[in-house]
Amino acid sequence: MDEVFDKRNTQKKKLDKNPPHKVVAGNIYWLCIGQNIGHEVYGKSANFTRPVLVIKLLSNKLFLGVPLIHF
Repeated sequence: MDEVFDKRNTQKKKLDKNPPHKVVAGNIYWLCIGQNIGHEVYGKSANFTRPVLVIKLLSNKLFLGVPLIHF
Protein backbone atom coordinates (compact mmCIF):
# COMPACT_ATOMS: atom_id res chain seq x y z
CA MET A 1 0.00 0.00 0.00
CA ASP A 2 2.88 2.39 0.76
CA GLU A 3 4.17 1.97 -2.80
CA VAL A 4 0.85 3.23 -4.20
CA PHE A 5 0.91 6.29 -1.95
CA ASP A 6 4.56 6.98 -2.82
CA LYS A 7 3.77 6.77 -6.54
CA ARG A 8 0.77 9.10 -6.13
CA ASN A 9 2.81 11.55 -4.04
CA THR A 10 5.48 11.74 -6.76
CA GLN A 11 2.80 12.40 -9.38
CA LYS A 12 1.10 15.04 -7.21
CA LYS A 13 4.35 16.97 -6.82
CA LYS A 14 4.66 17.15 -10.63
CA LEU A 15 1.01 18.20 -11.07
CA ASP A 16 1.25 20.93 -8.43
CA LYS A 17 3.86 22.73 -10.56
CA ASN A 18 1.30 23.25 -13.35
CA PRO A 19 -0.88 26.39 -13.35
CA PRO A 20 -4.59 25.78 -12.57
CA HIS A 21 -6.86 25.19 -15.55
CA LYS A 22 -10.07 27.13 -16.19
CA VAL A 23 -13.06 24.89 -15.44
CA VAL A 24 -16.72 25.47 -16.22
CA ALA A 25 -19.63 24.32 -14.03
CA GLY A 26 -21.62 21.60 -15.78
CA ASN A 27 -18.66 20.20 -17.72
CA ILE A 28 -17.00 16.83 -17.19
CA TYR A 29 -13.20 16.68 -16.90
CA TRP A 30 -10.73 13.82 -16.51
CA LEU A 31 -8.88 14.61 -13.29
CA CYS A 32 -6.14 12.99 -11.23
CA ILE A 33 -8.01 12.21 -8.03
CA GLY A 34 -5.40 10.06 -6.34
CA GLN A 35 -5.35 7.10 -3.98
CA ASN A 36 -7.54 7.57 -0.91
CA ILE A 37 -7.67 5.89 2.46
CA GLY A 38 -10.81 3.97 3.38
CA HIS A 39 -13.86 3.72 1.15
CA GLU A 40 -13.61 6.91 -0.87
CA VAL A 41 -13.68 6.74 -4.64
CA TYR A 42 -10.17 6.99 -6.00
CA GLY A 43 -8.68 7.46 -9.43
CA LYS A 44 -7.97 4.50 -11.68
CA SER A 45 -5.09 3.64 -14.02
CA ALA A 46 -1.44 4.54 -13.61
CA ASN A 47 -2.34 8.26 -13.54
CA PHE A 48 -5.12 7.92 -10.91
CA THR A 49 -7.59 9.60 -13.29
CA ARG A 50 -11.36 9.62 -13.13
CA PRO A 51 -14.14 11.63 -14.84
CA VAL A 52 -15.52 14.38 -12.59
CA LEU A 53 -18.66 16.48 -13.11
CA VAL A 54 -18.09 20.07 -11.96
CA ILE A 55 -21.15 21.15 -9.95
CA LYS A 56 -20.17 24.61 -8.70
CA LEU A 57 -17.17 26.93 -8.86
CA LEU A 58 -16.15 28.07 -5.37
CA SER A 59 -13.09 30.15 -6.37
CA ASN A 60 -10.58 30.28 -9.21
CA LYS A 61 -8.69 27.32 -7.69
CA LEU A 62 -11.54 25.39 -6.03
CA PHE A 63 -14.73 23.70 -7.20
CA LEU A 64 -17.32 21.21 -6.01
CA GLY A 65 -17.27 18.12 -8.20
CA VAL A 66 -18.74 14.62 -8.26
CA PRO A 67 -16.57 11.68 -9.36
CA LEU A 68 -18.38 9.61 -11.98
CA ILE A 69 -18.28 5.86 -12.42
CA HIS A 70 -15.76 4.72 -14.99
CA PHE A 71 -15.83 1.10 -16.17
